Amino acid sequence: MLRALAVAIAIAVVASAGASAASPAAGLAKQLGSSMQAFYKTRVPGLKITTVSCKIASSGSSAACKAHFTIVKAQEIGVFGVNVTEKSTGAAQTKTVSVACHDSKTGKPVKCFGVG
Repeated sequence: MLRALAVAIAIAVVASAGASAASPAAGLAKQLGSSMQAFYKTRVPGLKITTVSCKIASSGSSAACKAHFTIVKAQEIGVFGVNVTEKSTGAAQTKTVSVACHDSKTGKPVKCFGVG
């Protein structure tokens, strides 16, 4: 189940960082943020994932996450909506379901990554 994966991630995060206990949702958010940063590093140069938050469904088999980001050179701030589900193999599968961007100075909506 996704909850078991999130718990395992949270335990690994706590063990490796020597930090106090983290919730499964916080562990999932940390892992998702790292994964997204690695994915977008070459695809959107300058994009930095800033904060990620996740809410795990009561069933434990899915989660809804929000990943906030900035692109300083483009004066963009934005948020990805990401759904996380469990595959039949037990592995987590992510899908970006939305993205919204704003000018970091004016707050007005802009095209994300200069396209769209």
